[in-house]
Amino acid sequence: MIARIAASLLSVSLLAGAGQAAAQSSRSAISVGAGIHPLGSIAPVVQYEYLLNDMVSIGGKFLKLKYTYDDGQYHETGDGSGGEILVHVYFQNQGFKGPYVAAGIGRFNIDWEWRDPSAAPAFRAGNGKTSGAEVSATFGWKIPLSKNIFLDPAITLGNFFGSAKDSTGSKESQLGFYGAAMFKVGFNF
Repeated sequence: MIARIAASLLSVSLLAGAGQAAAQSSRSAISVGAGIHPLGSIAPVVQYEYLLNDMVSIGGKFLKLKYTYDDGQYHETGDGSGGEILVHVYFQNQGFKGPYVAAGIGRFNIDWEWRDPSAAPAFRAGNGKTSGAEVSATFGWKIPLSKNIFLDPAITLGNFFGSAKDSTGSKESQLGFYGAAMFKVGFNF
């Protein structure tokens, strides 16, 4: 089903751009930056986009996540990575410029360690792994600094679903929402 949705988006994008000359000669862009999660974790990110026409791009994003959670009793640290396939729609119909909305679908893997001194002795510490998928929506604005360099502030909202298993043998399904502020610097070519 996901493949059908992606194919539909791609065919609509290609039809929308048929016969349309590009307002800018740059068709590709690479940006680097970081996402900041409300809990304080920082995720370095690298993103690539390719313009299908002056309004729509497709691409991918890779990010690395490292976090610490501590509520005074339960303590958890995690380290992982993820990737997304993205479709961007630019409202000014001028390529990598101005306001946009993006939709993404991706996968992630996170290794984590935890400790909880208040738990039963067999459950006071351990480690585990979470793997899953996520969908996201991003709202941003590419601000040109020169012909080929831009700033890219954005807000990303997403939903993740996955499964986790820890060293105590516990297995669980996970479902959650997240939000992050992103800031990237990029260049088009």
